[in-house]
Amino acid sequence: MSKSSYSFRPSVFARERTYRLEPEYLEWSDTWRRGRVAYHDIDKMLVFKRRFLGSSASYWSSVLCLRSGERIQLEAAHRVRFRKIEDRTATYIPFIKELEGRIQSGNPNAPIVPGHYWLNRAEHFAGRLAVLLLRVLRRVDPARGSAFAGWALRLLGPWLRGHRTARANLAAAYPEKTPGDLERILAGMWDNLGRSLAEYAHLDQMWDYELADPKPGRIVMDQANADRLRRLSTSRDPALFFAAHLANWELPAVVSTACGRESAMLYKPPNIAPLAEELVRIRKKCMGTLIPADAFTIFRLNDAIQRGACLGMLVDQQYAGGVDVMFFGRPCKVHPMIARLARTFECKIYGSRIIRLPDYRFRYEVTEAIDPPRDRFGKIAIGPTMQLITDIIEGWIREHPEQWLWLHRRWQ
Repeated sequence: MSKSSYSFRPSVFARERTYRLEPEYLEWSDTWRRGRVAYHDIDKMLVFKRRFLGSSASYWSSVLCLRSGERIQLEAAHRVRFRKIEDRTATYIPFIKELEGRIQSGNPNAPIVPGHYWLNRAEHFAGRLAVLLLRVLRRVDPARGSAFAGWALRLLGPWLRGHRTARANLAAAYPEKTPGDLERILAGMWDNLGRSLAEYAHLDQMWDYELADPKPGRIVMDQANADRLRRLSTSRDPALFFAAHLANWELPAVVSTACGRESAMLYKPPNIAPLAEELVRIRKKCMGTLIPADAFTIFRLNDAIQRGACLGMLVDQQYAGGVDVMFFGRPCKVHPMIARLARTFECKIYGSRIIRLPDYRFRYEVTEAIDPPRDRFGKIAIGPTMQLITDIIEGWIREHPEQWLWLHRRWQ
C-alpha cells in the first residue's frame, strides 16, 4: 500500500480495516462498515509502543483522540491469528507520518504526545517491585535467600505459561524419558531459576576464588581448570568466551574481571526500564564493559577485541536470522556473532560454564581453546563453528538438564 492507505486487524475477533487519507478527512472501511473523521476534529494523537503478554516484541501504536470523545487506534501489529502477529511497521510508519502532517494542517493545536500502554505501566510497577525485592534480599543471608527463592519458584513455576513451553522442549529433547522424569527436571529448572534470580542481589560478592591463593569457598575449581584460567589471566591476547543459561549464568562473566583481565559482556537489556537499570548497576560492580544489544553493538565489540579484552556472550538462544545447527537432534538457528568475530580477528574461542553444587557452592569450568573448522581458504567457517559450539553446549545440558533454562522457544 502507499503512504496514503494502511490496513490492519487489531484482534482475532475483529475484521481487517483499511484506512485512507483523503484531502479533508481520514476514511476507514471493512467488509461491513465505513466511516470518516475530519482532521480538524482530531483533538490529540498519542504515540507509544505496545507489547503483548508472553512476547518480548514491541510494535508502534497510535491513538487518535476525537473531540467527540471517541478514539481510533492504529497499530503496526496485524493479528493474523490468535498466536501469530505480522509486523507491518514498513507500511505503518509512512502512513502515520503522513497522517501526523495532515492532522497538524487541519488542527494546528492538536498535540502529538507520548502515550503509555497499560502493559507497560504494569511492567514498570512490577519492575520497581523487583528492584525493591533485590535490595531487600541484599540484607538477607545469600544462601538462605537463594534457597527460599528456589523453593518459591518450584511451587509457582508449574502454574506459569512458560511451564508448557519448557515441558514441550524437554519432551522433544528427551523422547525416551517418562513424564515423571520430565517433571523432576522441570522442578529442578524452576528451583535453579529462582535461586539465580535471588543471587543477583549478591552477585558482586559471589566469586571468592583467588588464583594466587586457592582456598575452599563458594567457588570450586579443579587443578586443570585452575591452570587454564591462570594461563588466560596472564595472557593479553583478546579471547572470545561462549556460555549458556546454565546454573547461575551470570558468574562466568565475573571471572575475567576477578582474574585481572579487561573484560566485556554482551547482554540484552530487559524491556522493563527500572529492572534494566538495576541490573546494570549490579553488573557494573563485578563485570567489565557492558555491551547492550543495539544498533552500535558490533562497533563496541570490535573496540573491545582491539583493546585485548576477554569478550563473553550467551549463545544458546533461538535467533531467527541466524545459521542452521542441530540441537538435540532437531534443527534450530543460532546467532553467529562469536564465529564471525573469531573469523575476522582470529581470536581463540573458549567455553565457560558454572555448575550448581549443593550448599550454595558452584564449580567453574573453562575449556581449552576449541579448534574451529575452516573453509578452503583457511578462514574460520561460520556454520560449522557454531555447530561445534552448539554440540559442546548440548553436552553440558545433558550432564545437568535441570540446570538449563528450558523456557526458551529453542525450536521454531
